[in-house]
Amino acid sequence: MHRHTCLSLVVLLLACVSASGETEQEKELFIFINSERSRVRLELLQWDKSLYRVAVAHSKDMAGMRKVTHKGSDNTQPHDRVRGANIFASKTAENIAGDINIISAHTSLMKSLYHRENILDPDFSHGAVAVQNQDGYLYITEVFIRKVGDYAVEEARRLILDQMNRLRQDHNLPPLAMSKSLSGVAQSHVDVQIKLGAMSPLLIMSVLSRQMKSSLLVNVYTTSDLKDIPEELRSNVKLENKQIGIGFKRARGSICLNGCYVIALIFGSNMVQPKAGG
Repeated sequence: MHRHTCLSLVVLLLACVSASGETEQEKELFIFINSERSRVRLELLQWDKSLYRVAVAHSKDMAGMRKVTHKGSDNTQPHDRVRGANIFASKTAENIAGDINIISAHTSLMKSLYHRENILDPDFSHGAVAVQNQDGYLYITEVFIRKVGDYAVEEARRLILDQMNRLRQDHNLPPLAMSKSLSGVAQSHVDVQIKLGAMSPLLIMSVLSRQMKSSLLVNVYTTSDLKDIPEELRSNVKLENKQIGIGFKRARGSICLNGCYVIALIFGSNMVQPKAGG
């Protein structure tokens, strides 16, 4: 039984590493990282090809400078490089090392509190490792992110609605129905919020108060996880609402610098319809 468990873990660790582009040293080092996470029962990091290109570029940059540093030759820092690669990430960290082999490099990183915390941070979902060999000396870059993935609007709405209805089921409430009209208003509001770089339900409430016949509740929030229902809106989910409208968009900028989801929820207690003629 123990042997089968070990074999399953090896297969799982290997499955988290893409087969294209990385050297054997890079694959092995990434497996080391996920082995550490598995040991403390954390989710394994998924290999990210775009992040790998960021790591490779920085390892080559360090080799060119003959210097182990987070600061690039162009004065960039880790979050700058991730953002510059058009990667949406709500959290970013980087480990760097210089050594003659990957085993001693990994051992040194795990002995360092800061670097160990990056490797074992439960918030991170994706990572990549690059090793640049310069005359027998290895310049190593490990990049970790909490990735904000891309979803089609309808897929995101379904995931959010599923989470809402699971919570309602736990409180013996009937499921919410998706309202096409409310979702249209919520989506327009999300687009305006991102354009203005502001987060406020007041903008949407003023429009709805003129157009809708029913009492409504509105929540606007940002998150890096669509399955997360913020505590402040759980009470709205548990009320005797019957409908919901969902607006969704992945964003980056003044609302959230490196990436998040902007979500607007409109809860309706009755079947609501816009007034004729607006």
